[in-house]
Order: sequence, then structure tokens, then C-alpha cells
Amino acid sequence: MRTETCRPLRLDLLLTLCRLHREGVAARMTCDLVPTRAELLEIVQWESRAARELELMLDAYGWPGPALVGEVGAEAAWWVALLCDRQSVFQHKAHALLLESVDREDAPARHLAYFTDRQLMHDGGRPQLYGTQYVLGADGALTRHPVADPGLLGLRRHRVGLPKTCEARPGDLRLVALTRGPLAAACLSPTR
Repeated sequence: MRTETCRPLRLDLLLTLCRLHREGVAARMTCDLVPTRAELLEIVQWESRAARELELMLDAYGWPGPALVGEVGAEAAWWVALLCDRQSVFQHKAHALLLESVDREDAPARHLAYFTDRQLMHDGGRPQLYGTQYVLGADGALTRHPVADPGLLGLRRHRVGLPKTCEARPGDLRLVALTRGPLAAACLSPTR
């Protein structure tokens, strides 16, 4: 990845991305690993706001990579876009722009690996390529989403700069708990 500049060119965009990231983390800091209906509604509301704000940035500047917003801003942009799960159209647009940015070497390939896995999982439950995505069950159990050709997983992960092995840590995963799928349906149903 290119690192021609260490300073963010657009401090205003960096501040926006950091705010969206901070708000997203706060929304995901649920009391238990499995969010309540109220907590999940807060996450979904954040997703909607964050997707609207980030989409305006994407329309104006393309993917906010390190050359535009610095390393911290690029990490925040990736995290926010990755976790706007109920915003499918937005996520597809963000994924395409991230792919272009990785091709130009203005975003890390590992960001694209996570985003690609999440898209595969959400788009029909297809097997992921890099082993980055886990499913949070209604009982709080974590299960890795199926991986395509597991024998090549280590090689694929190495090519994008991820460690060869991938282990889920519940503390980390609480921040990326799915907001689509069976868990979300259970939490958002009127009975919970």
C-alpha cells in the first residue's frame, strides 16, 4: 500500500469518520453479548445515520483511503462501512469503491478481505474466502461462517496481509455482531 503522505489531507472528513466510528462502537457496547431488542434498534438507527453520512463522502471523494484521511480515517471508514449491515445497497457501493481503492494501492487488501467475506455471507449465505466472519447465535454462541476451500484459507489470508490462523475472540466480536439474519430477526420481533 502506498504511504506517500502521513498527514490527512482532509481533516474535516477524518473527524467525521472518527465520530461515526465512536458512535458505532458506543451503540454496539451492549450489556450482554446478545443485544436486546432496544440495543439492536439503537445499532440499526446508527447504521442508517452512518450510511447516509458516509455515502455523501463516497459520492464526493470516492473511497476515503489513507491519502485522503490518513490511516486512522481509513480504518474508521472501513469499519463503519463494514458494519452498516442493513444498508445493502450502500454496502455494495462501498465495497466496489474499496475494491478500486485497493487496486490503486490506496487501501489495505485486508480491508477488502473482511468486506468481501461479509458481502458473501450476507448475499445468500455464500462461503467466505478469508475466514473473517463469525455468526452470533441467539444463545450467544459464536460460529465461523463456512469457508470456501478451507485448505487454501491460510494462503488466501497471507496474500491479503492477514495472519495465517483466524481465531474469534468474543470481546472483539461483540462490536461486529450481525444486525441481519436470524439474530436480528429474533431481537427485532415484537415478542422480545
